[in-house]
Amino acid sequence: MQYSQARLGSNPQRYIADEDLEQTRGHIEARAGGGDPVLLGTSPLFDGIGGRYFEDCIEAAPTQPDIDWGVAPYALDPEAAVLLWELSTDMLAS
Repeated sequence: MQYSQARLGSNPQRYIADEDLEQTRGHIEARAGGGDPVLLGTSPLFDGIGGRYFEDCIEAAPTQPDIDWGVAPYALDPEAAVLLWELSTDMLAS
């Protein structure tokens, strides 16, 4: 099994086998079509908009039981966001 050779910064992907990383990249590209990051990062239509989830260049709705699209409830939980922020800053400080 080959592992990613990139070792920059904290780079958590270094712990993922190359095959798994490529499969994940393919899954992301297939779902997003690659256009979301480009559109969201460059279009003035999205100036000042942050903290939202997009799929196929439109804002994603919360997930539904039988649909494999949308935003998971935990990703929209403000308390979980605060805890994640605190944990992240604590880890960076140590």
